[in-house]
Amino acid sequence: MNIEIFKNYPVKSYFSKRINGLEELNIKPFIAVQKHTDKIFLIKEKSDTTNRPIADALITNLKKIPIGVKTADCVPLLMYDIENNVIAAVHSGWKGTAQKIAVKTIKKMTEVYKSKPQNILIAVGPSICGRCYSVGKDVIEEFKKIISYDFYIKKDDRFFIDLKEINKNLLKDAGVEEKNIFIHPDCTYCKNEEYQSYRYHKNTLSFQISYIMIE
Repeated sequence: MNIEIFKNYPVKSYFSKRINGLEELNIKPFIAVQKHTDKIFLIKEKSDTTNRPIADALITNLKKIPIGVKTADCVPLLMYDIENNVIAAVHSGWKGTAQKIAVKTIKKMTEVYKSKPQNILIAVGPSICGRCYSVGKDVIEEFKKIISYDFYIKKDDRFFIDLKEINKNLLKDAGVEEKNIFIHPDCTYCKNEEYQSYRYHKNTLSFQISYIMIE
């Protein structure tokens, strides 16, 4: 089952639930080799999709080229510049979030395509929630380098963070309007019968795909 977003705009965009292969989708999106980096790949010509670069964010203004990201607890973000018809797909786990990959994607859209943050719609897809995602103190220390407010909850010597909310706040600080940020409520860990959760299932044999395409 796919979850459609950005309705009434000239784009096709979906968050999938658990799948075992791209052949289960009605479209085959271009997906980079994701390594939890802050690398961004621009697709300026169709030939740019003949190789798979290492990148965790993709941007294009070309029509009929679906771009996507693969997740299994990490945060998928789909972006659409309604003024300049530019799209982006971002994979943001804790490392990518700590490196502000979503914000860097906005900046790249601004530099290359003259996008303005206030014209960008952002959908944050199903991912592990703040009640389920426990991390070590080393992760907390990394986030303290970029966040000044209280962003974690401590329970019995365990730290819990909400990557969706952290990404939302980072994007707001970058100029994206809160009304333009949609956060899907589903948690991949809580709803592990519907979604693949790396934390719950201990593997990524299955996964979710989030993708967007300019029609």
